[in-house]
Amino acid sequence: SDTTLPGNDGRLPGSRPMDCYLFRSRAEWQAFTSANTGDDAAIYLQIVSGGYCIGDRFVAYYIGRSETFSVTAHEGWHQFAGRYLKGRLPPFLDEGIACMFESMLWQEKLPRWNLSVNPRRAESLYKASEASDLWPLEKVISTHAGDIVGEPMDKISTFYAQSWAFARFLREGENGRYRPAFDKLIADIASGTVFDPSGSHRRNGLPWNRTAVKPMLEHYLGVDLATMEKQYRAFVHHIAYEERRAQWRS
Repeated sequence: SDTTLPGNDGRLPGSRPMDCYLFRSRAEWQAFTSANTGDDAAIYLQIVSGGYCIGDRFVAYYIGRSETFSVTAHEGWHQFAGRYLKGRLPPFLDEGIACMFESMLWQEKLPRWNLSVNPRRAESLYKASEASDLWPLEKVISTHAGDIVGEPMDKISTFYAQSWAFARFLREGENGRYRPAFDKLIADIASGTVFDPSGSHRRNGLPWNRTAVKPMLEHYLGVDLATMEKQYRAFVHHIAYEERRAQWRS
């Protein structure tokens, strides 16, 4: 879709700089977070590494060159979506899309992304598959990252990996069958016209409704959740085994 200003300089509407805070140490990050996130500080301080996006602000601390770039790209998506989408993405899908930006290469001093590649998330899928710890799809789509921030790291990693896999499934699964539906879903959320019987996802900033996600996905994909899960599980298996093995060999 055309998101530029007609006859202007091509920048996005409201393209003032976004607030990005990158601290040298976790101690500095903790002090800033405690002073600026109010009653939610205890939740944010449970983040083990990386950062968070709150409102139009990204806050992180340095955890190594590549890891810091990865966190910045992930949270950058959240900033973009929060500022420019009129509606609200289901939280798991918001996280899944953000994970697609985590792996990058630098070419001529510019970042370049392959949205299908994320070895860390693929490895998490493999470990969860081997341990029979994959989440049912209905649980994945009804979870917010804030729900699991204090959980064991393997559970957190599985949620993010499965969310990433579902975002990829919408773009690539079933030989691209759902890509038009995915594009339509994102366009409708961006314009605030998304199909949502609860109405909670039509305006960014409204509290989300867990029960609204299932009918939303079934509406756009044109299949019931049980069929969707069967296809999704096959796609997860492909990533965790065939694709992961091929990447290790290359």
